Amino acid sequence: MDVKETAAKKSAKTETVEIPKEQLEQLMSGYEDMKNQIAVLTKQTVENDNFRKSTDLKRQEEERLLKIVEEENAKGEELVDVHLDMGSLRSNKNAEVSINGVQNIVPKGETVQVKRSLKEVIDNANKQKAIALDLQDRMSAEYAEAEAKGVFNA
Repeated sequence: MDVKETAAKKSAKTETVEIPKEQLEQLMSGYEDMKNQIAVLTKQTVENDNFRKSTDLKRQEEERLLKIVEEENAKGEELVDVHLDMGSLRSNKNAEVSINGVQNIVPKGETVQVKRSLKEVIDNANKQKAIALDLQDRMSAEYAEAEAKGVFNA
């Protein structure tokens, strides 16, 4: 006697179908394979969605930063007033300021309009000069004090 399994389909009326056990096992293994394939595809879909989301976030951040850079560059192109002191009589009548290899000549003793980026470079140079002069004054005072105490007389 052949061993047979019975599968029942329930609906409005019940129908019984007899199939050999081997055929049922084959159908069930195909079902398991499909379940595994669906799981793999679901995992890949989730990974793709996560990658797409992270890529979108990176693109949005790059666009935001680009907008900031463009705004700052536009500000750097605005014209502003600048006045350079004449300096000593032996110094040049003009100051030469280079930004990214572009040389600019700014006359001393006059108020002229220059790009904001150029004024920023001039302001930074003036701040550095003030810091250097302050350091020089402090070191000179320390030297004079040490000399008065006889530190250098050995």
